[in-house]
Amino acid sequence: MSPTTRVTMLDFWSIIVFLVNSVIFILIGVNTHITIFSAWKEILVAIMAVTVARAAVVHPVMTYYSSPNLWKHVVFWGGLSC
Repeated sequence: MSPTTRVTMLDFWSIIVFLVNSVIFILIGVNTHITIFSAWKEILVAIMAVTVARAAVVHPVMTYYSSPNLWKHVVFWGGLSC
């Protein structure tokens, strides 16, 4: 198989995977009952807990590696880890 064919096949299957993931995401959304949002307080607490936990992990680690403060904020809000 030529290199051009490999790249074309990789691009083709990447698009197929994206479309299938999109369909699955939409089907899950259609199947989700609106009553799940009656637990909005628990959802809000979970979001806050994840945000605090992310800050508790990212900032000390980035400080250990002597990263600039701007990088700390970018990594924190980007949801990335070192």
